[in-house]
Amino acid sequence: MTAARGPHPFLIPGDLDSPTGGYAYARALIAHGPAAGLALEPVMLPGDFPFPSAESLARTAAILAGLPADRAALVDGLAFGALPDAVLTAAKAPLVVLLHHPLGLETGLGPAVAERLLEAEARALTHASAVLVPSAHVAATLTARLGVTAADITVAPPGTMALAPAPRGNRPPVILATGTVTPRKGHAVLVEALAGLAQMPWTARFVGSLDRDPACAARLRSQIAAAGLAGRIALTGAVDDDALHRHYAQADLFVLASHYEGYGMVFAEALAAGLPVVAAAGGAVPDLVPADAGILVAPGDASALRDAVAALLADPALAERLAAAARRAGARLPRWPDTAGIVRAVLERGRATGSAPTGWRCANPPTCAPATSASPAWCATRSPNESASRSATSAPAPARRYARWPTCCRSARTGYCSTTTRRCWRRRRGACRPGPTGRTPTARRCGWPGESVSCG
Repeated sequence: MTAARGPHPFLIPGDLDSPTGGYAYARALIAHGPAAGLALEPVMLPGDFPFPSAESLARTAAILAGLPADRAALVDGLAFGALPDAVLTAAKAPLVVLLHHPLGLETGLGPAVAERLLEAEARALTHASAVLVPSAHVAATLTARLGVTAADITVAPPGTMALAPAPRGNRPPVILATGTVTPRKGHAVLVEALAGLAQMPWTARFVGSLDRDPACAARLRSQIAAAGLAGRIALTGAVDDDALHRHYAQADLFVLASHYEGYGMVFAEALAAGLPVVAAAGGAVPDLVPADAGILVAPGDASALRDAVAALLADPALAERLAAAARRAGARLPRWPDTAGIVRAVLERGRATGSAPTGWRCANPPTCAPATSASPAWCATRSPNESASRSATSAPAPARRYARWPTCCRSARTGYCSTTTRRCWRRRRGACRPGPTGRTPTARRCGWPGESVSCG
């Protein structure tokens, strides 16, 4: 079916070969997709997202306008969340978003910038026919902070390659930290923790790109030198997959102090290699790393991180118990063909969006005011047709942000706001009207928490 229509476009900002987890996910999805019947065609967007120039936005709008309308397109969240309404409405194809974590949760952003990114992403997501995320944690975050309905989110955890268990037993023990050097990965916290363990035997390898944030990398080098650890901590820079797997095989324990992870692919790889883990409990890490396979501490707590690493260095039996549990956990992780199968199913459903729910007609004006995180008065319609519209093949995604704004379907008390097509719909037989205050909605009513609206 997919082959008959051609591959699904996969819109990715920047360089597909970039050495980050998000790009690794994209590369693996493209490579392993055919095993699950998924064909993806990379379409490269400008590389300055999530802060695109006017020229980049114009180029992206032209790319969206040229997408084939008969199949869903997959769009990386690094770009999608920064696209304004005027750009997103250029697309005729259903847009499925692959969102690794909200843009505004990146460590190191100022409060105003973070809030602006979250608001822009909330508006952009009203144009998505579906949202793919790597973890249940990100799904819950989108629902709680950006107003995305849970029914519109599908968790597609990254696959993990099977790795041979690391033999461990190095003298001195080798501590491995993998991840691009950016503030979110918490390398500065890790160096502070290791500085307190100078009296213990260990060496460390920090494996990951030093080019993504040169200023952060420069600060890290200065911190290592000031702590007198230049001879004990090696910064390898970015490496290819084969070299990365060798680093896992040559390590004794895995330590990373990420302030936030939408999933944490490197933690999954460490588990697959049978390495005991010490990590900060930021984002989805506690859901990925079992309690018997690692020691988790509060994000940013260098003292707790130091004590956890010291415990494993001082107690080989404890480290071995955690390593055995890590091997068991790693064997249970999903593989890339599993992930590709999930993505394929969502993209196939994405082709069927954009029509009115059964029993509804178009209302004027045909635009809906976008809600943002600064306007929490969101609700989903509760109507006799809602459950049917969820399952009908010709129905759009269920309403995500039915804002109490008068520009949506004339009155915020009526209608169904299709976030896929940005059109509003009303029941054919009778319009919704304000009901008695405080009445509990029934099967004949639609409304939002705190207000009752009866349907004629």
